[in-house]
Amino acid sequence: MRLRLKPSRELGLIGLASALTGLAIWLDRRKSDEVSVSTLRNPHAGSRNLLDAFAWDEQNAPAANLADAGLYGGPALPLLLAFHPRPRRNFGTLLLIWLETVYLNFAVTSVIKNRFSRPRPYVLAASFPFEQVLSRNDRAAFLSGHTSMAAAGGVLFALLVSHYSQNRPAQMGAFFIAGSVPGFTAFLRVKSAKHWPTDAVAGVLLGAGVALSVFELHRVENGDTGKTERVAI
Repeated sequence: MRLRLKPSRELGLIGLASALTGLAIWLDRRKSDEVSVSTLRNPHAGSRNLLDAFAWDEQNAPAANLADAGLYGGPALPLLLAFHPRPRRNFGTLLLIWLETVYLNFAVTSVIKNRFSRPRPYVLAASFPFEQVLSRNDRAAFLSGHTSMAAAGGVLFALLVSHYSQNRPAQMGAFFIAGSVPGFTAFLRVKSAKHWPTDAVAGVLLGAGVALSVFELHRVENGDTGKTERVAI
């Protein structure tokens, strides 16, 4: 198997991500009503399933700051392949696949966030002012963008390492990273009261799904252009 670009497909993916970004902006701008805890349609949002019963409701700044490492570090992982000579020969293709993955994941995440406007756990804490007008960020719980971005980057990294390498320990290590980075990011986002557990789980599933889908779209059977080079990484 090898990775190949196709102009119509690449334009389609970038166009789809751009259209979804536009939809997310439209959804955000059409919400002009002021909302406080006292006027929420569902003042007990997130408390009606067993998983979300484990949510924190008091903000934790250190946990929130540490989770940013997953937001930025996860998507950066695939770029590490530039340091190896074999993947670097095909890095233009890898870079475009990476861009499409990150952009599409961001766009889908934004649409979902702006469509559902779920209040964050700290909003429903007893210490949160009952009549305080909620900001857009206060109502951006579902789903977790930090975990979706961490998962998208981590899974794409693992798929690319496995694609180029026959080294079993390297493949296993890459998939361990692909699971641990979004997993730890999800835990930190829940601990910081920024997200309900279901937000974090949904984010991981979305990011992983986008990365896998974009990667598979670019895999083709080896033809007359030769086989993908594999090397022990």
